[in-house]
Amino acid sequence: MTQHIPLYLITILTAFGVSFVLTPIVRAIAIKKAVLDAPSSAIKTHKVPTPSLGGVAIAAGFFAALAAVRLFTNFPTGTLRNLRGIFIAGFIMRRLLTFECGRARTYYASALASLYGHCRRGLLPAQIMACVYAALLAKMEKDPQVVLRGRLRLGAAEKICCIFKAWRQL
Repeated sequence: MTQHIPLYLITILTAFGVSFVLTPIVRAIAIKKAVLDAPSSAIKTHKVPTPSLGGVAIAAGFFAALAAVRLFTNFPTGTLRNLRGIFIAGFIMRRLLTFECGRARTYYASALASLYGHCRRGLLPAQIMACVYAALLAKMEKDPQVVLRGRLRLGAAEKICCIFKAWRQL
């Protein structure tokens, strides 16, 4: 156990150091590119818009620590392959979700465009459903992991907003 303490220290210090150095850099980039989380509900604890890319610096620290462990140990080749597979699969799933959300937006836009030649009052239910689907899609795009935590739903207030938005569009 005690022979591993230097390796633990290298791992911890690498993760901390990389995260510590990158956090202000990533924060400045988030502010410059306006990637901010606005306090939009009572659940949010911050009162001013807050940069929301801090996870990038932490992830970089984690990957740097993995690389350090790999460099300073003599694991047999392929030991970290399972972990690498998990990260690659996560990246592929994120890209797939982004692609499918864009595809769904394209289909929604073309479907709505084809409906405008018909009787508009009779299309209110279709407009409401389009608004509901767009709101659900926006939730998925904002937080892709929401689909992994359970069923994705709109609250009553969000549904009422969709009804008014659809009615206003007619």
